[in-house]
Amino acid sequence: MGVPESARSLLRASTHGVLATLGLDPVGGFPFTSAVPYCLDADGMPLLLISRLARHTSHASADNRVSLFVQECLPGKDIQASPRLCLSGHLLPVPDSGLLAAADRYYRFFPQCNGFHRELDFRFFRLEPVRAHFIAGFARVCWLEAEELVQRN
Repeated sequence: MGVPESARSLLRASTHGVLATLGLDPVGGFPFTSAVPYCLDADGMPLLLISRLARHTSHASADNRVSLFVQECLPGKDIQASPRLCLSGHLLPVPDSGLLAAADRYYRFFPQCNGFHRELDFRFFRLEPVRAHFIAGFARVCWLEAEELVQRN
């Protein structure tokens, strides 16, 4: 399996990561991280369902440049030898025209959240990648451009 395929495989296999946003007050411009569940949309881009009240939502509304960190975590395995990916891009709200497809896909992965976008103050977001830093293991590091990582339909 080549490097882009390995990175895509890691992104597909995981259902959670750490979202980093550029923090507003009181964080004062420093990166702010939060654990988030995600799945990939039909184009292979991370799809997130986030509360409009969450701090990272207000951060991304002010500056949509974000990173999503994903790591393979196997019990007993050295964390620094495990594959990991830092996907940087723009976090954009899913437009109304894409809500049904986003909801259908997301709720298949996270049925416990079904209806959050209608009943609670949650909104779907799509992370549109720019670049990714992929570490396949010890001394196996590379940068990937969005078109190498995402397989658009």
